[in-house]
Amino acid sequence: MSRGDDQYYRGYEGEPEIGFYTIKEKIVIWAGFFDDIMEQMKPSRYGWTGIAYYYHLHTGWYDEDFWQIPDLEECLRQFEGINISECRFEGSKNVLASIRSMLSLAIQENENVWISEG
Repeated sequence: MSRGDDQYYRGYEGEPEIGFYTIKEKIVIWAGFFDDIMEQMKPSRYGWTGIAYYYHLHTGWYDEDFWQIPDLEECLRQFEGINISECRFEGSKNVLASIRSMLSLAIQENENVWISEG
């Protein structure tokens, strides 16, 4: 990975973290920001789907060191559907923007994205 960004974890050292990774980039996030964002996702009429499904069942990146997001386009749609004004933490807005940007670029460049809980 050529570029790392831990600005969303600085000041929270020792607290749980979540990392998003591509071959070129990584974003390390305080788990509080990630939880705040994920709590804004709503289930579809069929229940939890996509990344929200894995989050609510505590599987995926919770089970594997590096878990590959299976459907980046669906994941991006879910993050784009979040109403950031409902988040509790001011920093969640910037975190969400960075995640959306990473996912969008990965889709454009046909790359994979992995998540890891640290």
